[in-house]
Amino acid sequence: MRWMLVPLVVVSMLGLAACEPETETTSSIKQCTAGLTGTPAPRNLDQCVQSCKICEHGNTLTCTTACKLKGAL
Repeated sequence: MRWMLVPLVVVSMLGLAACEPETETTSSIKQCTAGLTGTPAPRNLDQCVQSCKICEHGNTLTCTTACKLKGAL
């Protein structure tokens, strides 16, 4: 029974080691967005996608999906 615990512990440790903090914080992304668009309009899809692509280094597909999930129209 004890031999089954070892792989479980190893897998758990590898899973935790794979986690790393994000390099950009939410505040730096908000500052980037504010610098691009002036007054941000969170419901504007085009503006949201543009700022996502530039500030978060995304592509059109992922940024469009993310903006729609945030409520942009």
